[in-house]
Amino acid sequence: MKVRLDDNEHKLEITQHIKLELGENFKDSVYWFHNWPNAYKSNKTALAERFLEDYSTSFHFAPDKQKGFTDIHNIIVNGENVQWIEKDDVFSIPIIPDSNSLNITMTYTVYLPRDKFTGYGWSKYGYKLKYWYINPAVKKDGEWKIMSNLNLNDMFSDYQNFNIEFEAPSQYVLFTDAEQNLTLNQNISTHQINAVNRQQIELYLSPYLEFEKINTASVNLITNMSDMELDPGLIQNLADRQLTFLEQYLGPLDREDLLISELDYLQNPVYGFNQLPNFLAPFQNTFLWDVKFLKVLSKRYLEELVQYDKREDYWLVDAMQTWILMDYVAKYYPDEKALGGLTKLPFFKNYYLAQLSFNGKYQTVYQYIARRNLDQSLDTPADELSNFNRKITNKYKAGLGLNYLNAYTGNDEIQAILKELFSAHQGNYLASEDFRKELPETYDWFFDDYVGTDKQIDYKLKKISEDSIVVVKNKSGYAAPFTVTTLKKDQVINEYWKSGTITRFAIPKDSSDRIAINYEGTVPEVRLHDNWKKKGFGLSAKPIDFKLLKDLDDPNKNQIFYTPEFVYNYYDGITLGLSMSNKTLLAQDFLFKVTPAYGFKSQSLTGSFGMTYRIVPKSSNSIRNIVVGASGSYFHYAPDLAYLKFSPYAGINFKRKSLRDVGGRSIGVSYVHVDKEPNPEAISTDEINRYGVVNFNYNYSKPALIDDLRYNVNVQWEKSFTKASLDLRYRRLTDIKRQLDFRIFVGGFLRNETSSDYFSYALDRPTNYLFNYNFLGTSETSGFFAQQIIIAEGGFKSDVGNPYANQWMTTFNGSVGIWRWVEFYGDVGFMKSRGQDVFFGYDGGMRLNFVHNILELYFPLYSNNGWETNTDNYAEKIRFVLTLNPGAILNFVRRGFI
Repeated sequence: MKVRLDDNEHKLEITQHIKLELGENFKDSVYWFHNWPNAYKSNKTALAERFLEDYSTSFHFAPDKQKGFTDIHNIIVNGENVQWIEKDDVFSIPIIPDSNSLNITMTYTVYLPRDKFTGYGWSKYGYKLKYWYINPAVKKDGEWKIMSNLNLNDMFSDYQNFNIEFEAPSQYVLFTDAEQNLTLNQNISTHQINAVNRQQIELYLSPYLEFEKINTASVNLITNMSDMELDPGLIQNLADRQLTFLEQYLGPLDREDLLISELDYLQNPVYGFNQLPNFLAPFQNTFLWDVKFLKVLSKRYLEELVQYDKREDYWLVDAMQTWILMDYVAKYYPDEKALGGLTKLPFFKNYYLAQLSFNGKYQTVYQYIARRNLDQSLDTPADELSNFNRKITNKYKAGLGLNYLNAYTGNDEIQAILKELFSAHQGNYLASEDFRKELPETYDWFFDDYVGTDKQIDYKLKKISEDSIVVVKNKSGYAAPFTVTTLKKDQVINEYWKSGTITRFAIPKDSSDRIAINYEGTVPEVRLHDNWKKKGFGLSAKPIDFKLLKDLDDPNKNQIFYTPEFVYNYYDGITLGLSMSNKTLLAQDFLFKVTPAYGFKSQSLTGSFGMTYRIVPKSSNSIRNIVVGASGSYFHYAPDLAYLKFSPYAGINFKRKSLRDVGGRSIGVSYVHVDKEPNPEAISTDEINRYGVVNFNYNYSKPALIDDLRYNVNVQWEKSFTKASLDLRYRRLTDIKRQLDFRIFVGGFLRNETSSDYFSYALDRPTNYLFNYNFLGTSETSGFFAQQIIIAEGGFKSDVGNPYANQWMTTFNGSVGIWRWVEFYGDVGFMKSRGQDVFFGYDGGMRLNFVHNILELYFPLYSNNGWETNTDNYAEKIRFVLTLNPGAILNFVRRGFI
């Protein structure tokens, strides 16, 4: 290549010569190329869609000059101009079948994108270039490895020889791990870059001396990850130690230089508690730098050592990297905890979480996702993984798997096999199937089940008889090997490996007083709380452990957590409670929570309770989980008037087509019994004070970033009425970052024998007879709390004088963005009550949509009442949306990641 950088227009002028040796068996009439710089050309490419899936609008709303593209001028093949067929970031050229070699010349211009999208491109500090040129695609095993740029840094590239002449303004220093020679000519620097048998050439250009070289005994490391607080000699010693460690696992790397970039780390950091603010300083600087640098170095080492399919067959390399990190920490930092120095603080030291080793986080994070039924198999293509699984969970599960397999075989047999495998394939293609071929068929369970499915390992120690007969229950049906350990006073006496197909077996008698399954946690099991029993009778009950807030599951104790809780409503005032729950940091099948509380304004006891049991059918292709349970609450709904609510329920949450899809579907049924204290100052009947409603719901949501669609179908039955409704909502962000928000509500009574409007449809403020809306003042008809609005039923923002419908109602609510969070809203609707004509209502005004469905303000302007602003009490007409539910806020923040 001959390349010229124009830093005024941030473009590369490239003339590229490619010689392709096809071989005698090449029969295709076209050859494919990757043109990944062209992935930035518009909002319609696969890369652009990927950004939206990840809930990022930085690319979608960026100006075109920041996005970049490739302008191909011409392509000459064996001396003749050819036409290319382009599709976003890949294209093909025609060739004569049976050609043995191709000499290709391409001239093209790459307009570089801003680095804020993927980390690569241009910024005011220089240029970071990866996948910056047209690259020949690879045909492997008769199949073209063609893939679009999805910001996964996973282009499948063949080994190539490079000769690059790169011209740049002389103020830039060029950093690369390829051989380079520099020539200066006035204001232009010419860099002659040469590399043999390389898959990619990565370049960094900066006006600063950003990178430095760490000289080690094996490979020179070019890096910008040095730590100013650490002595350079210490850094060199740590780097030497890391490379020696990697050679023990993978064999030596045939390279003189290796580029280790801070950007590589930022894109895949060491997830864990080191994300805490620096002032907490949970880890020592030496440990932090050592582990961070090793994570980048080990991945780079593996990628340069062998060629592999990073999108379809990545698990083995991920497994090796994680396993190496685990073993390195176990060897050099055996006492390091997951919480680091925080474990020494008085508040943390008695928690089971504080006892978790740094390596223990790998199993814990895997359990966190697996228990939620959000895990994916290790052979799932990388572009189909959820972000959390791609960046964290699957890497951890893969590393745990190799550690498990190595422990099962014993004598580090797996480690030796893998070292030989990676060494033998250096500079060549390596598939995970090559590893499988090295093992006998007796290990097929590992590849077929642990790698090839999302099956989970889960055993329960059911019984120990006096004659040392052990009975084990395989709760998941996944027959994986497991350990049985005998202990005395927490000291290991004996350990045995048992096949997962055996559930009843005898073990030799010894002096032990306890037996445990998977005592060391070597088996990546999803639950450990039922894995041990004491010998004898009446001694197996676990002690109850009370703790503040939450903790990890302690398999040796029954845990109950007490948590101070604060809620507020207008009638109870500030309400302080103390919840008692068994909910740990990891999901559980059975949960209970009891929260007695005291309302300081009502000066009375209030509170709530709830219990749920969750069933996770892993074998189902459509059901994510089934939930049954019951809840109840006692609070005040008006001054000195309380209500008691009790509700058993059941529901099914369905799986998404892909874990990269947002939203989901669910169906549920509940029975809501309400018993209210009657209001002596109002007309009151048993009909509105004591009632039970059967409630059926079907919910669908797809809350994508640009197009957000949700709907709910609801049917309610009570002895005096039957009603059905549809609530459909659609929201869209336009290309100019304005929001369009639409809602349609249709509801009608199939039967209505009520004598009041308590159960009727409301145009602007529902009566909340099921007490499922979080109104701060449920019964308020005037004042500040009456101005709170929850968009339900009619969804009007103004009181237009005809608030209820006891036959049917249909309304349309819409808003259009004007600028950022400023919008114009409008509502129209028709409603019908018995003995009355159809009523047509309308209103409109300004909406300040600060955080959608969490914090909003509505300023009415015009309605059936005329100009709303022409009244003396206009401030009382302003409506607000305020959500104080921490769960809703957390879901808003984490969307697109889990």
